Amino acid sequence: MKKYLSFASLFIAFILLGVSCKKFDFDYNSTGESIGSFRLLSPGDNQVIMLNSAAPTTPVVFSWSTAAQGDSSPVKYTVKVSLRNSTTTTPIWQSLSMNNGAATQIIVTHADLDAALASAGIGANADAELSWTVTASNSTGTEVTATPFNVKITRFGIGISAFAIFSPVSSTDVFNMAPVTTTNFLHFKWQKATATPSSNAITYKVVFAKKQYDGNGNPVTPNFTTPLFSFDANTNGTDTIADISYQAMSDALNANGFSDVGQVAELQWTVIAMASTFKAQAMYYNELHIIREVSMYMVGAFQGWNPGNGVKMIPDKRSGLLNNMYYIYLQMPAGEFKFLQGTAWGQPDFGDGGGGNLAPGGPNINITTPGIYRISMNRSTLKYDIKEGRMGFVGGATHADWNPSAVFPLNKMGFTSTNLFCGVQDFMTGGWKLIDNDQWNNGSNTPDETRSYGTGQPSGSPLEINGSNFSDIATAGARRVIWDGTNYSSGPTYQIMNATEMRIVGNGMQGVNEWDPGSSPQMTYLGNGKWSLTLALIGGKEIKFLAGNQWGDFDYEDNSGQSTATGTPRPIQFNGGNNFKTPVTSGTYTVLLDENNQTVTITP
Repeated sequence: MKKYLSFASLFIAFILLGVSCKKFDFDYNSTGESIGSFRLLSPGDNQVIMLNSAAPTTPVVFSWSTAAQGDSSPVKYTVKVSLRNSTTTTPIWQSLSMNNGAATQIIVTHADLDAALASAGIGANADAELSWTVTASNSTGTEVTATPFNVKITRFGIGISAFAIFSPVSSTDVFNMAPVTTTNFLHFKWQKATATPSSNAITYKVVFAKKQYDGNGNPVTPNFTTPLFSFDANTNGTDTIADISYQAMSDALNANGFSDVGQVAELQWTVIAMASTFKAQAMYYNELHIIREVSMYMVGAFQGWNPGNGVKMIPDKRSGLLNNMYYIYLQMPAGEFKFLQGTAWGQPDFGDGGGGNLAPGGPNINITTPGIYRISMNRSTLKYDIKEGRMGFVGGATHADWNPSAVFPLNKMGFTSTNLFCGVQDFMTGGWKLIDNDQWNNGSNTPDETRSYGTGQPSGSPLEINGSNFSDIATAGARRVIWDGTNYSSGPTYQIMNATEMRIVGNGMQGVNEWDPGSSPQMTYLGNGKWSLTLALIGGKEIKFLAGNQWGDFDYEDNSGQSTATGTPRPIQFNGGNNFKTPVTSGTYTVLLDENNQTVTITP
């Protein structure tokens, strides 16, 4: 939603008044039946207002607090504006407030004020040092005058037309950006303004303020008089667009109180147009909340201790964990590793502090046994956890029911590669989730906590961690499910599809058309993700597995380096790779494809 500015923010106050001059001696004593004291609100004390000749109907709001009436007589208010350096106490302009004096404000236009100043002898484009106050009175003759505020108003000269800002639209959603990239930009756009006279060229700045709150926690109107920081518009300030790189924005935040990249920077922004010495602010301001992505990597013996090729961990985007908690499912050999906050040595790294604690710059963490692991860490709490990396089916629609201890190994998924699982479940009807441990999460949000996954959104959607279930299975049957944590921007996603067909295609089968899905033999589903077919294979040729009768359907490729071994499970993959090699010797073989272990075994 666009935010409308109060009068005090409609035009920029660039110079606070610091001159010493004569004040008017208003009588602040009440007479007659007492009227309670009250105070002025806006324009604020020492406010600077530049009247805009290009927008003469721009409103100026004079407002004040309510004065308690001393008796039953209603209070009426009179606004008085006087010259501060005058020898007379006669106001140059005064008026009852709105609603015949009953309201606690009065709205006048820039044109009204300019006319009043002209009548008082103030020249065009000149400054008027003024003092304004309000007198409250009632029918008994009681009067109370508020302590006056000083205000400096510049008469019509150069003007700039009112203009609006367009994008980014106002939002309190947190935008996550990488702080070191110079190839991605925040794009700011606004309406073109015109100057009066038109011969004056206009330049623009995008200005930012830190969002502030009052004592009750309510947002207050930003003051762009002294912005937190600013950027010139494109083309030397003359364009109505400003492209600010993520790195430039991050550098500005670092220099202005937001050095912690994991801290949400709650900003408000608008645009200031400038023609000669005249400055005008856009009609609105927008919210922009930014957090800078902190990427965490694993480096170690398993990848040659090369920080530039570190293995990126998944950021946990749950509330309070973003830029703090990271995790990864991967296959690890025995050996040492560390966590590195970046892709170069010299950036923060974390080692073993003992007992599941992290030590910044500490000794390496040691994996003693090769295996598939889930490794989690929290850079804020300095905790880490290493446990078996696995994923399985749980829920009323599964054979484990809602009992995590019954998930593994019978209802597990197969690990394909880093942050990628695939498996087939012979679903019944009902609800279900995916889970990576044999117990439910305990709500601790710590690195060692179980992670379960689900969402009510369709296949391909991001997953919630320890949140919603998947939509119920309405019709029983085998389904293939993929858990995919390789997209670090969206977070883990899932896919679900019917698992009703699996064919062997290729040029390595006797009596079968080469690479023709429609005529290729179908395998028999044995249940629990296993498919089998006995057939005659031609030695030294190639095959692959296709879950349909046409190219483009889900398929499996080799992940064994094109092994020709028989009787030994070969790893498979579905995210691209070479075809499988048939055994060296032609003959009859039984092919067993096991999706829940992500292997294929060819046995004579």
